[in-house]
Amino acid sequence: MRKCPNVSEMTVRNYWNNQSDRETPLWLSITGLPDWNFSSEAKEKLAKLELETPSRLIEDEYGIYIPINLPTGVEKDEVISSILTQMRKIIEYLNK
Repeated sequence: MRKCPNVSEMTVRNYWNNQSDRETPLWLSITGLPDWNFSSEAKEKLAKLELETPSRLIEDEYGIYIPINLPTGVEKDEVISSILTQMRKIIEYLNK
């Protein structure tokens, strides 16, 4: 898989973002080089996520955050498949 341009770190974290009403503990945080702030190019490439309802592109002074939605009432393999699908889509956007 190709490295995403202008992205120095993509981390999935298990925490609750207090600035959001999302009901997921998993968030992808994206930072860029050289100063570890988010890349404006990455934000432009992820703009489609901002148009979703509710928006899946959340930004603050430290970076870009994308909630990873977890389906409920399904088997574990379906949850994992959903996470992978969401991550692949994000990487696809960043590699365009």
